Amino acid sequence: MVRKIAGRIQVKGTLVAQSPIHVGGIASDPDVDMSLAIDGQGRFYIPGTSLAGALRNWLKENELEDETIWGPRLTKGDDDRGHASFIILDDGVVSGRVFEVRDGVGIDRVFGSAADGIKYNRAVLPKESKIDFGMMLDLQKAGQDGENWLGTLIQALEKGEVRLGASKTRGLGRVKLENASVSRYGLNNREAMLRTLRGQGQALTLQPQQIRATSRLSVEILWQPLGSLMVKAEADGIAVDMLPLVSTVGDQVALVLPGSSIKGALRSQAERILCTVLSLPVKDEDKSKQRFQQQLEDPRLRMTQLIFGIAAKDYIGNRSENSSENLSTPQLGLGALAIDDCYCEKKIQPDQWQAIAAAKDSKELMELLKATPLKDTQQAFHVAVDRWTSGAAEGFLYSNLEPFGLKWDAISLTLNLNRIPLNEQAPAIALLLITLRDLAAGRIPLGYGVNRGMGAIQVTQVNLQGKGFEGGLAALNSEISLFQGNLMELDGKLLTELNNAWANWLQNPSEGEAQ
Repeated sequence: MVRKIAGRIQVKGTLVAQSPIHVGGIASDPDVDMSLAIDGQGRFYIPGTSLAGALRNWLKENELEDETIWGPRLTKGDDDRGHASFIILDDGVVSGRVFEVRDGVGIDRVFGSAADGIKYNRAVLPKESKIDFGMMLDLQKAGQDGENWLGTLIQALEKGEVRLGASKTRGLGRVKLENASVSRYGLNNREAMLRTLRGQGQALTLQPQQIRATSRLSVEILWQPLGSLMVKAEADGIAVDMLPLVSTVGDQVALVLPGSSIKGALRSQAERILCTVLSLPVKDEDKSKQRFQQQLEDPRLRMTQLIFGIAAKDYIGNRSENSSENLSTPQLGLGALAIDDCYCEKKIQPDQWQAIAAAKDSKELMELLKATPLKDTQQAFHVAVDRWTSGAAEGFLYSNLEPFGLKWDAISLTLNLNRIPLNEQAPAIALLLITLRDLAAGRIPLGYGVNRGMGAIQVTQVNLQGKGFEGGLAALNSEISLFQGNLMELDGKLLTELNNAWANWLQNPSEGEAQ
């Protein structure tokens, strides 16, 4: 039987990528491990299923999900009674065919080098890519003007609070809705249907409703490199062997420090802190790939897994089907900490960068660099030393294009406390702040070549802004600025609360898992 629809609300606009985006599709390029989704006309697009999942997940996190609208979530053992969603989301077609390739690698905690078999790359849509957005809500009753949650969702999209696709906590997926229009169409009588067929909708203004404040801690880190800092690009140049990674920003390109790179550096330090204070020996499996997996999934490092994430199947798969565990309780999987890509302030034209990469010799390379804002960038030559002769090892001369004297945007982090059990939130904040203190103290270099004099940074200020905190953590709801990351500048009561929570957790770090 056809269900009755009295009218519909249509939302149209453009999603503008505030960070690169990856939504995967069928492999179409043998040189890329994770390809982008492509529709039947060869266009990059965001499937409606991906959009629906991201929007519904945001509503669920903010306790606004309505299964009478979206349809019931069926799990194993449920019968097939239910109904289709009253939400219709169009595939989001991407303007243009520009894409980039990002590398990823796992770092072995024992040797500090790339773990064997954990190298991959993925195609991404660059920052400021534009995606068509179309969404319809079918109304079941005449005169129904929509739902308050829809106005709240639109507001969240316009503020850039929703992320799409993969690696949402590693710098990818943040979008912002622009040029949004909301129209209501009637379907309950002949005149209304004729107006609908002519596209004569009634403009509608939806008011967002007040929602429970989601417990979040936003962190802004003001910093500058002390010397050369870069992330190595996958492709090599001609006159120079190793190029810094750049990313498209609008119609220009800029050097970029990916969120995945920053997150990996912070995670390694947080794990080192835990291993030290808990006296945990690092597992030393002979096989590199297995060693990396064991290091990442070690249950003794649960706190870093809560903050930085772990493959959800490895945790959920261990629960029995008859477990009485509350599935609404935050589970290990997607990390609570999201870190955005960080871009260099100076940008150049794409053709200028292509010419630099294709320069045939050092003289041409330096002339091209002087014509750009990257004039202080240098070609540095390196050679491996033969341990027997103490001379240059044959065939081991290489060069880097090392940038100097550049200013970078602030590093932006967001900790979503809804993904951490309540009794572990305060120690999680404490561990994050201790890790950021080490970053400010110069103990965590960033990027490529950190063991060879590169990647040192100076942190000038760490700004904290929380919302939704109560009790002893309520002071985080105010703006807090820490000069050079000095934790002693925190409010006295807040500092005592975090110290006590951290000390208590260290006494029984497995207690949170049991609860």
